[in-house]
Amino acid sequence: MRLKTSVSQEDYLKAIWELLEEGQPPISARLAEELGVTPPAVTAALKRMRRDDLVSVARDGHIDLTRKGRAIAERMALRHQLAEMLLTDVIGLPWSKAHDEAERLEHAISPEVEALLLKRFADKKSCPHGVPLRGGFAQLRKQGAILLSDLQASERAEIVCVYEKDAKFLDFLEGLQLHSGTQLSVSRREYDETLTLRSSGRTLHLGKHLGPPPFRLIVVTAAPRAHIWSVRTYNPGMAGSPLASLSSSIVPVAAVNPFLSIHAVRIYVRDIDRSLRFYLDQLGFHLVIDTRLQSGERWVAVSPSDGTTILALVAPRPKSAEYKLIGRATQVVLVTSDVATKFQEWSKKGVRFPSAPRLRRIKYETAPPPASSAPHSTLPSPMLLGEETPIWGSVSARFRDVDGNTFSLVSFDELTHAVESQRRAAAEKLEAERRVTQELAIATQVQARLLPQSLPLLKSLEYAGACIPARAVGGDYYDFLSLGPGRLGFVIADVAGKGIAAALLMANLQANLRSQFAFALDQPQRLLQSVNLLFCDNTPDGSFATLFFADYDDASGAFRYVNCGHLSALLLRRDGAVERLASTSTVLGIFKTWNCTVGESRLESGDLLALYTDGVTESVNHDFEEFGEERLVESLRRHRDQPSHSVLTSVVADVRSFSPQEQHDDITLIIARRS
Repeated sequence: MRLKTSVSQEDYLKAIWELLEEGQPPISARLAEELGVTPPAVTAALKRMRRDDLVSVARDGHIDLTRKGRAIAERMALRHQLAEMLLTDVIGLPWSKAHDEAERLEHAISPEVEALLLKRFADKKSCPHGVPLRGGFAQLRKQGAILLSDLQASERAEIVCVYEKDAKFLDFLEGLQLHSGTQLSVSRREYDETLTLRSSGRTLHLGKHLGPPPFRLIVVTAAPRAHIWSVRTYNPGMAGSPLASLSSSIVPVAAVNPFLSIHAVRIYVRDIDRSLRFYLDQLGFHLVIDTRLQSGERWVAVSPSDGTTILALVAPRPKSAEYKLIGRATQVVLVTSDVATKFQEWSKKGVRFPSAPRLRRIKYETAPPPASSAPHSTLPSPMLLGEETPIWGSVSARFRDVDGNTFSLVSFDELTHAVESQRRAAAEKLEAERRVTQELAIATQVQARLLPQSLPLLKSLEYAGACIPARAVGGDYYDFLSLGPGRLGFVIADVAGKGIAAALLMANLQANLRSQFAFALDQPQRLLQSVNLLFCDNTPDGSFATLFFADYDDASGAFRYVNCGHLSALLLRRDGAVERLASTSTVLGIFKTWNCTVGESRLESGDLLALYTDGVTESVNHDFEEFGEERLVESLRRHRDQPSHSVLTSVVADVRSFSPQEQHDDITLIIARRS
C-alpha cells in the first residue's frame, strides 16, 4: 500500500527534510534549485501541502515540516537508502550510479517490501554512502561531525560518509579511492590554508573555503572527531550563494563558459577597526561585509570601486605565523587610469608613499607563435605595432597601510590597457547577466501574482489550478472569476510565443479579462468581444491567444462555455464516458470584428472537468512520442477519485515521468469535480 501522497509531494517533503538535516534554511528558491523546478511550481506545491497539513510556511518564507510531513519524509529517506542497498549489494550496481536509480525506485517500495528489505539488511547500519539508516546529518552532528576544512593541524582521519548525488563526482572520488572507510593523512599549509589529503599513495590538495553542500565528505579523526569536505559552484546571483549565506568565500562560476575571477585576497592587520577606517576613509574603498562567522571569527571585507576583487581584513593571533606577515609587501597591485591623480588625492588624506610615482618602460622581443599553438588572443599582437621593438610601459608608486603592509599602484599604456579593457568588459558582462537574472526573478514573482491567489468557495464544486512555466516566465494563464453568489468563471489561455514576450502578452490578456469580466454576468459573448478588441489594440500585429471560458452555476451544475481556438476541454462522466468541449470560435487577437458561439453543458455529481494547455499533451519522451490526449484521459481516470488538487499534481507527475527531459512549453491545468 502506497503512502497517501503523490510522487511530487514525496520528493518535496524529502528535499525539505534533507535541507533541515543539513542546517540549511528551506526556502522556495533553494527548493526550486534542489528539485530542478521553477519557483512558481514550488509556490503551488507548498500551497497544496499546507492544505494537506504536510508543511508550514512562516512569514519570512522559512518552510518547516509538520509531524505528518516529517513522518512521510523520513519514511521516503529510509526507502531511498534501502533502494540504494538493494541496487549495490544485491544487483551489483556501482555505488556512484545508485542514487539516481534509487530516486525513482523509492516511490515504488510498499510497506511490505520495506519490511522485507529491512530484514534482509538487518546487519547494515548505514547506506552505501555511509549515511546512518533512519538518520542524516543531524545524527552525524550528534556523533561530532564538523567540516573537514575545520581541521586545525596535521591529523589522521577516516572517511565515514560520502554524501553526494552527482554520479560523475562520485566516479571521480572512487577513482581516487575516497569512500567510506578510507584512511587519510591530513595536513595544512598555514600560509594559504590549503589542505593536503594523502591516502594509499595518492595526494589531493584542497583549498579551505570550499563552500557548502552538495559535494561533501565526512571523515572521523582519531580524536575522534568528524569532518565534512564541502565543494560547490555557484551561478552569479543565484539563491544560496556564499555572499548571501555568509557561510564561506568562493569564486562565482557560470554554468556555461565559466567566468573566473579572484574573489578575495587576505590582508593581515593588527586592528581590524583601525584598518577598516583607513580603507574606507583614506582609500575610498567600499565595505562589502562585516559579520561574524559561526566560529565566532569576525569577517570584514572591503573592495575598490569596481568591486571585482575583495580584500579580506584578518587580525591573526599574536605569535602566529600569519601575525609575522604583517608589515610586509603584499604583492597586491591596484590598477588605475591615472597614478599621479591618485597619488595627490591619497597623499592629502595621509596615505604614506615612500616615493613619488615613476615611469618604467621595458623593451621586449617578440616571436611569431608556432603553427600548432592555441587560438590567438583577441589582444593586438605586438608584431602589428610597427617595425620597432615594442615597448611596455607603466607609471607606478608604492604606498603603505596603517600596519605598514605595502601595495603597488600602477597604470599601464597601450598593450596593458587592452588587457584591462577586456577585464572590464568581462566584469561588465557578468554584472549585466546578474541584473538580467535579478530582473527575471522579479518578473517571475510578478507573474505569479497575476495567477489566482485565493479560490472562491462553492458548495458543490471542488477545483484547483496550476501553471508551471517552461522558463522563468511564460505565456500560459488561468484564472477563477467570482461572477456572483454561486457562480464561478473558469479561464484558461495560451498566448502565442514563449518567455518574456509571451509573459507580457499574458499580463495584457489578464488585465483585459479582469477589467471586463463584469459583462460576463449575463453576456459572455460581449465579455470576450471586448477582450478581443482590447487585445488587438494593445498588442503587436500577429499576436494571438487561445482561450477557454466557462460560466458555472453551482446550484444546478450547468455551465455555459466559449472555446476560442483552445484545446478541447475534457468532461469525464461518472460512468467513465468522455465528452470533448471543442472550439466554438476563432482565436483572440487576430480580427477586430469577432464573434463566438456559446456552448452549454452540465456537471453531474461525480463528474470531472479538465482544462489544459498544449504543454500537457505535447510533452514528448525520448522517442519523440507526445503524451497526447489519450494518455491524459487515462491519467485522469486513474486518479479521478483523489481530491482535485491531488488529481492535478498526479497528472503533472505523470507528464513529467513520461517526459523527464527539460520542459519546453508551459504546463497549465485546471481540475474541477462536482460532489
